Amino acid sequence: MTQLLRCGLFVTGVVCSLAGCAPKTLDAKKVSPGFFKDTAPGMATNVPSDALKSLTFRRNGHRTLQDLGNNKSTVEFDCDIFNESEYEIAELEIEVDLLGTDDRRLATVRRTVSDFRNYGSQFKGSLLPNSTATTRFALEVPTIALRASRYNRSRVLSAKGYLNPENLKNAGHFYALILRNDVERVKSLCNSEPGYVFIRSGTTPFIAACTIPDDDRLARFFFEYEGPAALEHDAVGLKPIHAAALSGSPALEFLVSKGADPNGFAGPMGFRPLHMACYNDNPETITRLVKLGADPKLLTQQGASTMGIAASYGRTRVIQALLDAGVPIDIKDQYGGTALHSAGNIANAPELIAFLLDKGLDIDQTDTDGMTALHVAVQEGRSFVAYCLLDAGANRTLRDNQGRTAADLAIATRQTGLAEYLR
Repeated sequence: MTQLLRCGLFVTGVVCSLAGCAPKTLDAKKVSPGFFKDTAPGMATNVPSDALKSLTFRRNGHRTLQDLGNNKSTVEFDCDIFNESEYEIAELEIEVDLLGTDDRRLATVRRTVSDFRNYGSQFKGSLLPNSTATTRFALEVPTIALRASRYNRSRVLSAKGYLNPENLKNAGHFYALILRNDVERVKSLCNSEPGYVFIRSGTTPFIAACTIPDDDRLARFFFEYEGPAALEHDAVGLKPIHAAALSGSPALEFLVSKGADPNGFAGPMGFRPLHMACYNDNPETITRLVKLGADPKLLTQQGASTMGIAASYGRTRVIQALLDAGVPIDIKDQYGGTALHSAGNIANAPELIAFLLDKGLDIDQTDTDGMTALHVAVQEGRSFVAYCLLDAGANRTLRDNQGRTAADLAIATRQTGLAEYLR
């Protein structure tokens, strides 16, 4: 039973490959002949090497730790990449060094990155022109060196793009204009060439417009063109209302008024709009969705609860909004786990745990496998959470349905330092 299933960790995609999708209706307007150009997914063209000079790679400071045992740990961190080139980047090969304070190299990772999270959202896809994306790295290092380490010497080695330069204006550039909320330029392009409305680059222009957090003008504009068909999901199963719930877009009310289901499933993990909203620290979105008819007690298709998802990201304000909406503090996921079972290995874990306990959650509540939050944190390698739970008074002697204590699980997962602490 993994943290993925418990917390519903969900990354949906904006898979950027320009498909020649024919429009459903053009409202008596004609698309120019030859506007749609077929570029089959997977037929990547190399981005010129000089485009790499336009890629800025920098760290943004986020870091989490995980105790692997045997004096080894991992350090995870997010790095930002800014693409100033005219090319839509589909893949990047990047090398990162982790250095000690004396500049001694502790570890190196070299990997191909294609899982970009553009504009800080949960979407993945290619790196659009003039946009910033974030990617995560994980390095294995000696545990003793962690406190004195830093990472730099980050460099981009190579890049690939799925789109030919002549097609950039048809996809990457157009989507970049939407995400920047350049309303006038987007409207001008669509009014001069209706085919832009029906470009499909994994997602749809309408769904991209629904990710804009403080303006629904483009969402309303695209709906005028496509009508009710715009409410359907994109290539990865994402629906407009789920995108709006994730970003907190003012389009939420408009979408529901046009027939969007505030409790509908979407995506490979079967999330409802409220589950998407629990990712971001925006309790107002929770309140708005509940007023629109969303039921905060419903689980995802994978069995995760709203409270569990919020706890996995340390969203105490969201948890309070869920409590205000009538969600019981001890609501359980399909495994019988509470929010404490899903508490994320994050910097504010002590405050999160204290908050949940103050609201009346039982620190030693067991799930269907007889496991407490301490058992689960140890089993899933969330050692920081385990230490926090122990500091908060978790009972280390309890056994699960298989007779295992938390110490037994630490030994089984080779977390030797934690195992010694638990004994």
